[in-house]
Amino acid sequence: LVVTGSCPERHPALVEAIRAAVDAVATFTIRGEPTVAVAESGAARARETASTVVLAIGGGSVIDAGKAMAALAVN
Repeated sequence: LVVTGSCPERHPALVEAIRAAVDAVATFTIRGEPTVAVAESGAARARETASTVVLAIGGGSVIDAGKAMAALAVN
C-alpha cells in the first residue's frame, strides 16, 4: 500500500518506479492531519488489497498515518 499526501502528483517518478517493480500497487491518499478513522480506513484498504508492505511517501502526517495503518492492518 503506497500512502501519499493530498497531492500524489508530487512524486510521479517514485510512484511509477514502484509500479514498475511490483505486480500490483494499491494507493491511499491522506488529506490533512490523519485521524483514527483515516488510519482504520487505510488499514482496511491494505487488508482488502492483500498488501504486505505499507510505504508512506510525504511529510510527517503521511508517515504517521502509514505507521498506524501498517500496525492496524495486521492486528
